[in-house]
Formats: sequence, structure tokens, C-alpha cells
Amino acid sequence: MSVYVVSLENSTRRKSIIEQFNELEIHFEFIDAVNGRFLPKDVVDSINNKDVQSRYRRQIGLGEIGCTLSHQKIYQAIAESSVDYAVIFEDDIQLSKNISAVIEYFKSRAVSLGDKNLYILGGQEGLSSQDMLVRSVKDQINVSNDVSFVKLNDSARYIYRTCSYVVSNDLAKELKRTYDRTFYIADDWNYLSALGVFKKLYLTNVAYHPEDLAGSVIEQERQAKQSSWKRSKLRALLRTCKSKFRQLKRFY
Repeated sequence: MSVYVVSLENSTRRKSIIEQFNELEIHFEFIDAVNGRFLPKDVVDSINNKDVQSRYRRQIGLGEIGCTLSHQKIYQAIAESSVDYAVIFEDDIQLSKNISAVIEYFKSRAVSLGDKNLYILGGQEGLSSQDMLVRSVKDQINVSNDVSFVKLNDSARYIYRTCSYVVSNDLAKELKRTYDRTFYIADDWNYLSALGVFKKLYLTNVAYHPEDLAGSVIEQERQAKQSSWKRSKLRALLRTCKSKFRQLKRFY
């Protein structure tokens, strides 16, 4: 079991994350993030090809490209290692003390062979997609008295960010193989789910993302590209109705 934190080499956030892990007595390793702003133009252009722009209906921002390449570095490191599971964080995450129970849980699992489930540790704060998540009433994984994972039904398109999650060695290899065939944005869990890259999607809340997104380059890039329809009152009303209907899917 390994714990990775992706972070720009000179990020001022490193001090905070080091203090958090020291307090929890958790060993971790920094993975230097890729800064998309410094990528050669030909690399950016090759990523923003016609197929990718057609799939996402826009150009991919430099922040998103850097984030994606950073997580691919981690998948490569996991694939080349002998660890069964890896916990992946970004350096703006806030940890709760219950993260220790999650780490111990995955350490105690004998082997990860064949486990291609994706385990999201939280970090969904401030996202409008929260009301669209469907939590199964049948499929849960008890980690401790205070922590459990709940399976999300038909919800991959409403999960965002790559700030805190767990993958097995097998899943890391599959994520890397998929990227080697075609570019995908790091947190495009819906695309990966549709391809069958991971099987089940589980969620718990032991890590938190700051709700003030003013300092997030990726969030700024995405919000700038939102259409007026996505901000309309009619869409909000239709979304509320859809959310209530979707909750019927809790029972499978």
C-alpha cells in the first residue's frame, strides 16, 4: 500500500499537507505534478486534436492537461511497483482523522488482484452535481465503526475531481493503458465507466476539497466555458425533477 500526493514541485501547499500527514502519522510520497503552462505547444496541440475536441466539445485547458499528465505519472509508478493498492491525493485536500481507517482497511486486504473498483474518498464539496448522486441502499463496504463506502448507482457522470481516491494495481494499469490509446481528462470518470475501465464506483467522505474555488486554475477554466443554459433557472428546475426521479435507482 502506497500513499501519493501530486503537487507542483515548488507549491506552497506542500507545507500544509506535510503537517497533516505528520499529525496522522501516515507515510506518503510526493509526485511532482506537470505544469501545463510550461508544456511545448506541439504537445498541447497533439492532445487537443480533433477527436478530443469533438468528444469534449471544447479545447482542453492547460490546467486540465497538466493534471491529467500528473495522474498518469502516478498510474505508471503504481504499475511498475508491487503495491496492491494506492491512495492518491492532490495537495489542496483536507484530511479527516478517519483517513487512517481507510488506509488500514486497504492494507489489510490480502491482494487486490481482480479489484477494478474505484474508491472516491470525498472532495465533492461545492459541486452542483451532489444532488444527482444515487447512493445504493444495498451495497456498502464497512471500513470501521465510523467509516463506510457506499456504492454509487449510475452516477459516474456526476463525480468530479481527482483530489482523493484509491485504485488497485490492476486498475492503475488499466487507466494507463486506456490513456495510451486515447487522451481523457483525469476526472472524466463517466468516460472511463462507459469504457468499462472500472467496475463499481464507491464513495466515502474522509477527505475534503476547499469550497472556495477561486484559486483553482482548472475550476476557472471550466466555469469560463459554461454555457448560459447551464446557468439558467429553467435548467435548475428540470435538474431538481431529474434528481428526485434518479433516487429510485437507490434500490439496486
